[in-house]
Amino acid sequence: MIHLVTGSIDSGKTTCLRSIFLILQQGDGFLSPKVMAGETVVGYDLERLRDGARCPFIRRRPALPPGWDEVWRRGPFSFSRAGQQFAESIITELLRRRVEPVFVDEIGPLELEGKGFCPLVRQLVESGLTAYMAVRSECLADVITFFAIGEHRLIPVPPARG
Repeated sequence: MIHLVTGSIDSGKTTCLRSIFLILQQGDGFLSPKVMAGETVVGYDLERLRDGARCPFIRRRPALPPGWDEVWRRGPFSFSRAGQQFAESIITELLRRRVEPVFVDEIGPLELEGKGFCPLVRQLVESGLTAYMAVRSECLADVITFFAIGEHRLIPVPPARG
């Protein structure tokens, strides 16, 4: 069963995924917590749920850290090769070991272009393993169609309060 945690930007999808993981106390995967500089979001890291290991993944251009190795670019954001490889290693291991549920944060426009986590999501859906994936509400219908997600459950996160 695929569980889709869905909501708008900044609605709490990552927090919801973390809460589900803590309640279930099983499975593994990764979250994409924000990286802040004061009150400004400067990017996102990937954080493995099992052990809290982190890897820088997304940063705003043009102020990229020294040694940043870009693998994807979308809008003002640059995606790091190291972060992509970190995510791939986690999901590949979980698929090989048949660990479930698998947590993936988040599936969006980059994946709908066939980039980012696209191959990982395809493998995960085809595996039949239970998964929890964050998906922005405006991408939800496209994600379900693009990845041929059959049986699924929606977990809506209320809109962010202004």
